[in-house]
Amino acid sequence: MPRQKAVAFQIYLTQGNEENAAAKLRELGNPANVMQPSLLTRDALPTVHFARFLVAPSITLDGKNIEASILYSANIDVAVQEHWNNLATAIGGFLHELFLLCEGYEAEKADDSLLIQFMSAHFIKTPAFYIGAPDRTVDRIHMEDYLHRKVAEVINERDNSENSSIAVLNKIQTWLSSDENKYKNRLSEESSKTPRIKWIPAFLTFLFTLVLLVVNGLIIYPLIHFFYERRSKPLGLDINQLNAEDLEKKMAPENIVYQNQLSQVFVTKTGLRKFVLWVNLRVTQILARVIFVKGKLLGTPTIHFARWVMIDGGKRFVFFSNFDGSYDEYLGDFVDNSGWGLNAIYGASRGYPTTKFVMGGGAYKIGEFLGWGRYNQVETQAWYSAYPNLGLSQIINNSLIREGLYKKSLSEKQIDKLLRRI
Repeated sequence: MPRQKAVAFQIYLTQGNEENAAAKLRELGNPANVMQPSLLTRDALPTVHFARFLVAPSITLDGKNIEASILYSANIDVAVQEHWNNLATAIGGFLHELFLLCEGYEAEKADDSLLIQFMSAHFIKTPAFYIGAPDRTVDRIHMEDYLHRKVAEVINERDNSENSSIAVLNKIQTWLSSDENKYKNRLSEESSKTPRIKWIPAFLTFLFTLVLLVVNGLIIYPLIHFFYERRSKPLGLDINQLNAEDLEKKMAPENIVYQNQLSQVFVTKTGLRKFVLWVNLRVTQILARVIFVKGKLLGTPTIHFARWVMIDGGKRFVFFSNFDGSYDEYLGDFVDNSGWGLNAIYGASRGYPTTKFVMGGGAYKIGEFLGWGRYNQVETQAWYSAYPNLGLSQIINNSLIREGLYKKSLSEKQIDKLLRRI
């Protein structure tokens, strides 16, 4: 079955080009800017679910300057090299003008092979990647959405003689096999099922995680508590204490389409705290692949994709997310369902609300946590969604409808359940 992949690069800007790069990236557009058509389109990038470009700001850290850089990330259905090819073909001229602001780019004109080589050279790995609806290509998501909408129309057009569940299903199946169904053959040939938890790997993962928690609880977390947490310096600000102009700029593109996106850049703590972050991200990756395959990450059901990436040689790390609903609802759900999980990862960032033995405190200081989150949020100058008006729950429900409609036989109870989904 196809599985979505994560791709990313980081390219440093030449000194003084931070604002120029940000302005250039805004030309790409995004779903939230209804007044400006995006250069990133489904026709040009048919295998991309979500993508974003942004500028990671320059920073002076421990007396040393880190230059601003361009970050790119995308969630894709194809191999990484094929994606570079597609990106160069789709927006090669734009990328050439953008990369002229970067270190090490010396091409005189746009050349696809040079652009691909430059992006490949700056590829960065993604240690933790969560997929809300695994094993679904962009094409499949759109086909299944089409199927749901058209089948709903068929149901609404039935007459009084077609009110029984079996009669309604027969009417739907007649439409499925008709030429009016533009995806007739492709939908029937689609064999991928919605992912199920594989219980043996899940059980082994559970045992591994349990052993890790015991070791951490007895040894690692006490060391972090006494040698790191008690010396940490939290930001200590709530949202009302942040710079109002900066906050307004970050919030401007939110809640315009059904989906939102979030980009945050954090300064990584050092020593044991950094090592534990590295371990926790890899554990998160395992859990995301084995257990969290049903559309919920630690109880939060609105996340299409999320990833954590180390940049600047590990001195900073970033969090990228695409989700449904508002920012406050999103983080509120996370705190309610898994504040301890937030603490385990983000407690490794400087300025995070003080935790207690890694799992306690931190995110549970909700006002301080939300202020810290907005403070570390950065503007995403350009982003793209292949289906900006589809929620994660809709995508999953659409898949279950397709599975049900193409089953060879259904009991009356199963038919009723399927019709309720529609």
